[in-house]
Amino acid sequence: MTSTLLTGSQYVHLERAAFERAAEIAEGSLGSVLYITRNDAGRSEVEDNWATTHDPLCLRAETLDAVVRGGAKTVKVRSNHSPGN
Repeated sequence: MTSTLLTGSQYVHLERAAFERAAEIAEGSLGSVLYITRNDAGRSEVEDNWATTHDPLCLRAETLDAVVRGGAKTVKVRSNHSPGN
């Protein structure tokens, strides 16, 4: 997969282009699109915008804090390292 940087002056057009690209790559897989929002207030709007043209079950909208906290929990659970080893 290649990286793509979308630039422009109108956020709504950028978001639409990003949604189209994400939907194409995700191919309908549940929860396969992760949208990181600035704050919790933006999550509902992102989810609503996505749902107007795509399967709502493919998108997970999270804040960066939630992703980092969730990742830290996953690492802790998967760690086989014991103190003193």
